[in-house]
Amino acid sequence: MSKTVLQLLAGLSVLASGLVSMPAEAALQGTLQRGQTQYMEATLEPGIYLLYVTAIDAVTKSPSEASLTIYETNGKFLKKSAQLPPALQIRPKQGVVYDQGTAIEIRRRQTLHFWVRMDGCKRLCGFSVIPVRTDSNRLDVVDLPARILSKKPSYSATVSNSSKLDEQNSKLTNQTGVSNRQTYVFQTNSYVSTGMSVNPGDRIKIQASGMVRFGFVAGSGGPKGIAFNPDYNLFFHMAHGQLMTRIRQPGMRALDGWVPVGDGGDMIAKSQGVLEFAVNDSKPGDNVGNFRIEVTIDPAR
Repeated sequence: MSKTVLQLLAGLSVLASGLVSMPAEAALQGTLQRGQTQYMEATLEPGIYLLYVTAIDAVTKSPSEASLTIYETNGKFLKKSAQLPPALQIRPKQGVVYDQGTAIEIRRRQTLHFWVRMDGCKRLCGFSVIPVRTDSNRLDVVDLPARILSKKPSYSATVSNSSKLDEQNSKLTNQTGVSNRQTYVFQTNSYVSTGMSVNPGDRIKIQASGMVRFGFVAGSGGPKGIAFNPDYNLFFHMAHGQLMTRIRQPGMRALDGWVPVGDGGDMIAKSQGVLEFAVNDSKPGDNVGNFRIEVTIDPAR
């Protein structure tokens, strides 16, 4: 490693340690030329985080610009660098430029891909991603288990594109495991990817409850759905708002593979994939309330 690169990284470590009272080693660091992207994989524990990016130009020693994009390891896009309300910003040291933080909430231990792109740099720039935990009534820089990826991650095109189903109100609320049998609890009034991979032969037991108001005109109903104008359905053959499930496989389109589940039942997985839930509503943005979905998985022997 060249002397210039070492100096850049040392400078970024000082910036990270000056941000809050935590070790500088918590920052994910590297060097890039203008237009280059570095791919990293990091594991986050449950919590609320702000991710800050700093960059220093090796030639001018002045702050530069880098952007951060976050993906799940299955290719699902999560966040790109974005502005936040002033109350959530961390005051930078004089002469240092931070982006305004990318907020992300992690509801279960999860591995993510960080793409850092050097947007402005004359020749060579050092960068640092600073993860700040914000859900403990203080600002703590955290140390993320991370590694550099040797090449750009390969994702299925259909997985990395945004789904047509509304994910804004989906929520993972609890997760427990007992022996080989695992039980998970989710809430949603639109769509939720459980993040759980199932295998052929796994027995999946689903129990759903709760009420959702499907907009002001349609009214409220449980997981079995309600009688309403089918023009607002994703699928005409199911009741409006009925809870659905599928096991998503690579190459599936947004509306492929969905089956009605209503208030529950048992199913045997016929293929490997990720378990997902949705409601039969083409415009779920005005839905209020949630279905509570309890999923128990007995792995195939």
